[in-house]
Amino acid sequence: SVDLFGEEEEETSSDAIKANNNNHINENLDSNKSDIFNKLEEKISLLSKNMQEGMDQINYVQSLKKEDKKTPEKSSSKPKNDQHKNGKKRSRSPEPLEGQKPAKKIAPAEMKKYKLQLAEDFIQVLIPFKECGTITSKPVFKILARHLTHKVLDKGEFMSRDQIGAITKKFFQKNPGIHSEDAAMRAVKKFQL
Repeated sequence: SVDLFGEEEEETSSDAIKANNNNHINENLDSNKSDIFNKLEEKISLLSKNMQEGMDQINYVQSLKKEDKKTPEKSSSKPKNDQHKNGKKRSRSPEPLEGQKPAKKIAPAEMKKYKLQLAEDFIQVLIPFKECGTITSKPVFKILARHLTHKVLDKGEFMSRDQIGAITKKFFQKNPGIHSEDAAMRAVKKFQL
């Protein structure tokens, strides 16, 4: 029975409006939950990737340390005093003046320890360049760390972390955009310390 004033029809249409509004609210809630879920998944993925990169760096340094432990240090068979094997006194060259002293060279026994420290220093100095996007990928990071370490080792001189930082800064001033492993190797090869 229909009321002449249309009250039953109004109840039906208001129920439909309420149901429609509830559907929109539920869709918005589902959409918001989905957005939050997606953002959480992205954050978890990013954190996992960063943790994995950190572990790779740690594993690399530890593998270098293991290599160092496997290779026993050889003792020197040279006489330690100023006399030659036949008993004659050795003559030494005079000390150079202060401004003319050459940089301290690395003895072979110290080379392994220094290599580990140098590799760790380069990793620490290069991390900010990776975080700001100057180094675009993990493989490029690894190549730069390895090849710059070897470049400094080939020079045969001790360098502090500050000197390594200055070298790295100079390197990126001359090579601001390195996007591939090949480009990284070429840039290090051309780079003059």
